[in-house]
Parts: sequence; C-alpha cells; structure tokens
Amino acid sequence: MKSCINKTAEIIKEYAKSDVAPIIMINILLSMVAVTRDIALASYLGTTLYADVFLLAFFLPDMVGMNLLSASIVASCVPLYSQIHARNKGLMGLCAAYTTAFLLLISLFVFGLFDIFRVNIIDVLGSGLSPEAKHLCLDFFAIFLPIIVFAPAAAAGNSLLQAHGRFVVSAFAPVLYNGVYLAGILAMVFLKMPAARGVYVVAYFIVIAVLSMSVLTWGGLFFKGKIKFPAVAVFRSFFDNRAAILEGMRQVLSAFVPYLLILLAAQSVLFSERYLASYLEVGAIAGLNYAYRLAQFPVWVFVAAVGMVILPSMSRSKGLGDTSEFRATFASAFWLVIIVSLPLSIILHVLRVPIVSILLQRGAFGHDSLAITSGILAGYSLAVAGLATEYICHRVCLAMGRMLLPLLTTSLAASTSIALNFFLVNRLGSAGLGYGLAVGATLDAAVLLLALKKRLGLSFKNGMSKVARVLGANLIVLVIALICAYAWNFWPQESGFLVRALYAVLVVLLAGIGYLSGLRYFKII
Repeated sequence: MKSCINKTAEIIKEYAKSDVAPIIMINILLSMVAVTRDIALASYLGTTLYADVFLLAFFLPDMVGMNLLSASIVASCVPLYSQIHARNKGLMGLCAAYTTAFLLLISLFVFGLFDIFRVNIIDVLGSGLSPEAKHLCLDFFAIFLPIIVFAPAAAAGNSLLQAHGRFVVSAFAPVLYNGVYLAGILAMVFLKMPAARGVYVVAYFIVIAVLSMSVLTWGGLFFKGKIKFPAVAVFRSFFDNRAAILEGMRQVLSAFVPYLLILLAAQSVLFSERYLASYLEVGAIAGLNYAYRLAQFPVWVFVAAVGMVILPSMSRSKGLGDTSEFRATFASAFWLVIIVSLPLSIILHVLRVPIVSILLQRGAFGHDSLAITSGILAGYSLAVAGLATEYICHRVCLAMGRMLLPLLTTSLAASTSIALNFFLVNRLGSAGLGYGLAVGATLDAAVLLLALKKRLGLSFKNGMSKVARVLGANLIVLVIALICAYAWNFWPQESGFLVRALYAVLVVLLAGIGYLSGLRYFKII
C-alpha cells in the first residue's frame, strides 16, 4: 500500500513538477469557494418554489454543457494530445485547431436543438410542476442555454493545458467559475434583493462565470505561447498534414462519442431523479440539488485532481508501450481513492443531519429544508466510493482506448438506478432518492474492476487483505461517527453558528485522528 502511494506521488511530481504545491492550494481554495457558494445559495433561496425552478432550469444546460460535452471533450482530447505531444509537438497545434473547431460546431448544434425544443424539454423534465412554475422555468432555461457553448469552449482549452502538463490554470478554472457564481449571490444578499428578482441576476452571473472559464483557459494558452498558428498557416498546413490531422480527429471521435454515451447514461439517473422530484413536495428539487452537491463535492475535489494527472500519464505509458508503468499508475490511483472516499461516505451518511444543519440551515433554509435535504443525502452519501472508483476506472479505459466496456457497464448500472428510484420514491417519498445512484455506482465499479483485472493482468492475491485492512480502519471512523451523531442530540444548537461549528471541528479532529491511527495500526501507511 505504501509503495502504491509513493508511486502516485512520483507520478504527480514527474508530470506536474513544480505545479504540485499550487494545485493543492488551488483545490483547497476551490473547496472553500464552492462550499461558501452552496451555503449562500441555500440561505438565499432555501427550498422555495424559486429554488426549484431555478435549479431545474439550470440542470439540463449544466448537465449537457459542463458534464456531457465538456467532460467528453477533455476525456477524448487529452489522451490524443498527450500522445502527439510525446511524438510530434509540431503537429499538436494543427490537430487542436481543427478538433476544437469541429467540437464547437457540435456544441452549437446542440444549443440550437435545445433552443427550438425548449418548451417540450421543460414539459417533460418538469412534468409535475404547475403551469406557473413551468413558465418561470422556461425563463431561466433561456438564460442558461449559452452554457452549452461556453463550457465546451473552456474544456477545449483545458485539454491543451493538461496535455502540456500545465495543470495550474486548468485547476483554477472551476475556482473562477464558483467565485463569479458566489459573487452574484452575495451581491443580491448585500443589496437585500427579493429572491423573486435577485434569482434572475444570479442566473446571468452563472452564465458569465462559465464564459470566464473559457477566457481564462484560452488566455492561459496564448499567454504561455502554447498556441501559435495564424489562420492562413493553419489552412495551408492542413493539406501537408491531412492524413495525420484526420487520423487525430478520428481518434477523438472514437473516444468522444462512446464517452458521451457513457455520461448520458449516467446523467439519465439524475434526470429521472429530478423528474420524480417534480411530483413531490415543494423544495424536493432544491433539496435534491443541495444533497447531491454535498455528497459529491468533498471527494470530487480529490478524485478530479488524481484523474487530471493520471490520464495524460497513462496515455503516455500506453503510447510508449510501457505496460508495467500503466498498471502501477492505475493501482496507486485506485487505492488512494478508496482510502479517501470510504471514510467520507461513512461520515456523510451517519452525520448527514449535523452536516446539513451546520452548513446550510440559515436564512430561507429552515427545518423543513433540513429534513428534505438530509433525507436525500442518506442515499447519495453511499454512492461516494462507487462513483470515485468508477471515475478512475473510466480514466483507465480512456487511456487504453477501450470504451465499449464502460459503456455497457454504465448503461446496466443506470438502468438499475432508475428502476430503484421509481420503486423507492413510491414508498419513501423524497428520502427514497439517492439510493438508486448508490447501488448503480457500486455495481458499475465492481464490474469494471473485475474486467480491468483480467484485461491488465492485475493480481488480486493481496487485494483482499488490503481491502480488509482498509475496512478495519474505517470501522473506527464508523464508531466515532455514531458517537458524534448521538452527541448532536444534546448539543446546544440554538446557541448559534460558532457553537455548532465547534461541534464540526471536534468531529473532524476525532474522525481524522481515529482514521489515521487505524491506517497506521493496520499498516496501510
């Protein structure tokens, strides 16, 4: 285990070099800004009707622009650019120019489709909403639509940054996005703008925030001199390098299309959750959003950082035919993600009520909002480890150029999740949401691990022993979390935020010390 952790540290040092420390600081800053943004949004909107329609309208442009198109662009372009960068740096700019133009045309086409069919889209997604709520949702949807173009543009620049090993600007882009988003909320709070009016201003701030990411990433590339191709030279060079450029675009599409389908299958689970939530009590959609953010954010800051480094690393290993290096990178990333995600999942599940109360319960976010959000978080929190493992396995498949396997497993997992969502919501209401995602993500991760074990020739001989030791260390976290959850019932919560924050500090210290002691006792570190 220790060798695996050391191996990952060596990989990060090799490819990020002097940028390692700034990336860590940027990720810490990101966590602070994003959590503050969610706190401010919950306080300003709570789980009101305006919160529901605002977040429902934002869901699809965010899902398509930020999650589907952007993630597919990064996932398909980084491996190709990394391989070209290792073999022929002069060809990289040409491939990037034509590939970026082609992918942006795709995003413009999707934008046009969504604009034409926006009424039908909202009718389906928010079928349980009242006519008034649907009308409001359409207004916000029109504001958010440009995200479908701006976000892929930022992703195209991010792909080049990561392929060149320039992780700092790439890592700072989401900080800028969350910062501008937060500024819009705080401005409305400072001006004491009623939510019915201020929520529209916040919507425009979100669009500006996404555009800012695009300006930052491409500005970083031009500033560092990474992009040097006058328009005329690009067109002339196409004919001299036509075969290589077309092959590069073919490789991008061969990864882009299946990865887009994988993400579409995964996002269909979130779509079904919001569809079901539209039929539940007012505030269910907003509570769903808050719970999802809380469950995903703590681990995704870490997992995304690991994935950012290992994808170009494994792609280079694949291009050079270094199988042993490839396997070692995957193994180190997997164990690090498991060590981090399991205790977070336990803490989020057992301490969901204190966490939601301390972070979000203020302003428009009252006791009803607390009940809805913490109820949904119960299921979402159990998905953390599965989603983290799934993410790493998908990066391995991308680097290998084998996308059929994750497409099949994700489709199976999504179908399972959606079926469970419908079953549980009919029996538990909004509290039934989230468990379907947890079961599906765990199933997907398990099948992918077994398939990659066979394909990469990995040995699980010592794997079960490591799993048992990690679970032993997490048993300590579970006991501490249960004690802290019991203590919450007697904590003087009405005394104010500082007293509740003291509780959070004590939980972090106790769980952290207990977990580190467990890791050392079981000889994991």
